[in-house]
Amino acid sequence: MRTTETCGKHPSGRALVICSALLVALAGLCTSAHAAMIAIAGSSASVEFTPLYASENTHDGLILETGDPTITYWMSNNGSGSIVYALDLTGAALGWTVDQFDLLNTKNRFFNDSATGTFTIQVSTDNGLSFGAPLVSSSLQHYDLGFQTESSFTSVAGVTHVRFAATAALPGKARSGLNEFQVFGTATAVPEPTTTLLLVAGVVGMGWIGRHRLR
Repeated sequence: MRTTETCGKHPSGRALVICSALLVALAGLCTSAHAAMIAIAGSSASVEFTPLYASENTHDGLILETGDPTITYWMSNNGSGSIVYALDLTGAALGWTVDQFDLLNTKNRFFNDSATGTFTIQVSTDNGLSFGAPLVSSSLQHYDLGFQTESSFTSVAGVTHVRFAATAALPGKARSGLNEFQVFGTATAVPEPTTTLLLVAGVVGMGWIGRHRLR
């Protein structure tokens, strides 16, 4: 009786080596992506609204609002509760499966006269050409309460841009704004060259074993 050379039944030495290569390659594919905070490549203020302070301030990593003249947040003009901008995620990966947003409101330093009341978040999968229905439509808590996490939505794959819109200022505040906006997700997996070579070698080897058994 001839030994069956497969990964599932008493493999010979050659089949064992090939099966091991396939398993290593598949493990590499499974671990090539991981959930993380996405490094944002850039942002652009919408032509709909002109901001008082640049939207780039929402992903500079600076969250303290002190009495010094350093501006670390984004804010609309006086009397405007509505303001929009888009975040470009394409510099960090080919696309993202986005599953969480962390937002920190602003209060405009010691003035404490600015804050976003309500907002929406949309995503684009076509390089910012169009945005779908809002993934999030909510109220934003005060700056003093810290970051607000939004994750109760169905994750979207292939995201290239995220659009934040402050739809109204907090009642009693002169304008809306945002201190920090963090996006979390899993990058599109791109196999490393070594992983790809192992996978190809394993597939070719299994094909050779199959042909050898048929002789």
